[in-house]
Amino acid sequence: GLVLGLIFGEPGSAARTGPLSEGEVRDVVYAFADAYTAEDPAALRATLGRNVERTAPGGTSRGRDAVVDQYDRQFDGKVDGYELDDLEVQAGRGGRASGTYHVERDTGDPYDGSIVFGVVRERGEPRIALIAFTPSS
Repeated sequence: GLVLGLIFGEPGSAARTGPLSEGEVRDVVYAFADAYTAEDPAALRATLGRNVERTAPGGTSRGRDAVVDQYDRQFDGKVDGYELDDLEVQAGRGGRASGTYHVERDTGDPYDGSIVFGVVRERGEPRIALIAFTPSS
């Protein structure tokens, strides 16, 4: 049984391949928003690809560790919500989601802007490979 399991694997255990569906792109982007709302670096990390790039007007961070560190420095226990609006999702080998974001805070002014996520399949799972945003002034 062990040998057959190693050869054929468990039913449904094969890594998914092929283009991303709109649902997969949407799910990973909303998982990112949920992780941001919870200010949870581990959950945020789980949504990101190994070579993710985060691009903002002030600069670019490359790699999962650098991007998670960038967000972790922003987390201060005062995020009350991270909402994505007007989200347009495209399926494909390289999925895309674009729209606007709004961050509500327990204290202080909220902030918002426009955002684009690039999504790829990494080891069978949808992962964010690009986060490009421009805050509203």
